[in-house]
Amino acid sequence: MRKLIRYFMSSDPRRSPRHVTPPLVTYYYDGDRAIPSAHRIQNISSTGLYLLTERRWYPGTLIIMTLQMTDGTHADGENAIAVLAKVIRSGSDGVGFQFIFTSPVDARNVKSFDGSRLVDKKALNRFLRRLR
Repeated sequence: MRKLIRYFMSSDPRRSPRHVTPPLVTYYYDGDRAIPSAHRIQNISSTGLYLLTERRWYPGTLIIMTLQMTDGTHADGENAIAVLAKVIRSGSDGVGFQFIFTSPVDARNVKSFDGSRLVDKKALNRFLRRLR
């Protein structure tokens, strides 16, 4: 009960634990360059991420992102996934995104700019568990 009260009294609406300054970068196609560049992630959870960027998008904008581990401890095939994310807020130093999940069948039919297929919530959670 106390946890529930703290949640509603808090100004921080996050629903799941965050990985702060994770060993991750994200790539997305924004139309500026032929080859996307790496962007730093301030924090990430199973529900969304906060991207450090000067770029601002309108709330509700959908972006397919590739998340890539930068710590070098995973094999090439295991160090990157693609996710669909929606802009939910902008801050002074970046943008907050919420992950959008479709069914596993639908996710397999959509590809990111680099050919990676979108992952479902279970696959994202497996990926995030490896950050610990």
